[in-house]
Amino acid sequence: MNYRASIAFLLVWVVAAAGFSFSAWAQAEVQSEHRLTTQAFEVDGLKVIYKPSVKESVSVRLFVEGGTSNYPASAQGIEAIAFELAMSGGTDSLDKDAFSAIAENLGTSFSSEATTSYSHMSMLCLKMNWDTSWKLFTDAVLHPAMPAGQFSILKEQMIAAARQEASDPDARLRDLARENAWDDTSSVTKDPDGTPETLTALTLEQVTGYYSLILGKARCFLVVVGNVDEADLRAKIAASLAQLPEGEAAERYVNDTKVKEGAHLEARNLETNYILGLMNAPEWASDDYVANQLAMSLLNDRFFRELRTKRSLSYAPAAFAGGSVLSPTNGVYISTTDPAQSLKVMIQEINAVKTNGFSEEELEGKKQMFLTRHYMGQETNADIAMALGTNEVAGNWRRAETFSDQVNTTTLSHVNDVFRRFTDTVSWVYLGKEGAVDSSDFLQPQRMIAPGSASPSTELKKAPQGKQKRKNKKK
Repeated sequence: MNYRASIAFLLVWVVAAAGFSFSAWAQAEVQSEHRLTTQAFEVDGLKVIYKPSVKESVSVRLFVEGGTSNYPASAQGIEAIAFELAMSGGTDSLDKDAFSAIAENLGTSFSSEATTSYSHMSMLCLKMNWDTSWKLFTDAVLHPAMPAGQFSILKEQMIAAARQEASDPDARLRDLARENAWDDTSSVTKDPDGTPETLTALTLEQVTGYYSLILGKARCFLVVVGNVDEADLRAKIAASLAQLPEGEAAERYVNDTKVKEGAHLEARNLETNYILGLMNAPEWASDDYVANQLAMSLLNDRFFRELRTKRSLSYAPAAFAGGSVLSPTNGVYISTTDPAQSLKVMIQEINAVKTNGFSEEELEGKKQMFLTRHYMGQETNADIAMALGTNEVAGNWRRAETFSDQVNTTTLSHVNDVFRRFTDTVSWVYLGKEGAVDSSDFLQPQRMIAPGSASPSTELKKAPQGKQKRKNKKK
């Protein structure tokens, strides 16, 4: 072995060993954290999920359930701007600049997020600054200043972002998919970040009124992960967030509407063409959820091999399990200069799995990857708090702490069964050159026959012809 080959071999070995060591360290670190008991309790009617931690940071997330079902389509974006304004606009006792200066000196950050299933306002701080940071956070939640100047700035920023989405092909593709996969009355078709039209129409009076109406204990729960004393935490909550009004419980919207079979085409003169197909998926709280995650990740591997490595049809084809907590979806995606051939190969690969299934070798390798990714994604208290919160929105926060067990106990037959059941129907959307593809190219996967029959149906169904949009108009 020559000198360069020896050095190359040594580098590969060192990198591999380091990766293994980091993965093992991450797993041990997370497992030690899991030995600390997570518990749920109420403080004067406010539900709290509390997980102690040995880390020197504290993550606090106040979740508000309901998501886009909390408001009509004409008010899309109202929850997003309201919560961000609360977190960034100062309080009744501290103006925006004074609030930001104190937070910066403490190393404390405040943020918010709005989704179709939930929203949250969050704080991340160092343990040594816990007392002051908690006061800042609860003051912002309970007594937000909501200044007109900051409202105007946020509103213009969100309008600009919404307009930018319309010009970005991938963002526009996601909008098309959301608009066409379900009935227009579905809450999942609303954009939690708003559209240029709905954001423009929002007033400060509407936003402040909505904030006061939506923030109640019946609709909220609190997640705290950190090295804090439980008695101290309970006392702090009782003196602050537990003073929220009772309010009304959120209408628990679960999108059990099946995606609509079809193809929706929008012509745009682009260098490459974009395709996204959405399929049904099991609910987060379902016993099928983890098996579905594994199945779609395995399909992603096959897409990479067939569409990129073998045929060079795309740089980044994808299959994924996604959607929102209460409206999960499976999806397939590709950007390509040959959309017709790409669609053909994608359906062929789906049908091959439906007929023959994945292999034990594929599944075992994927399980190890999933576990490594899971442990590495649970290294921060903020990550742990988010996992607990989203699983609570889905129906059971405890599932966040049993993910590794769910992965390890998932069988190949379960993975293959779930894949066959949830890949019957695709709602396709296309954004690209006119004439490069037509609706007849958007096939549907084969439908598997009922148990006990001799063989699956191998008929390839064409998608019903959908709307062919030629204007870049966002609903």
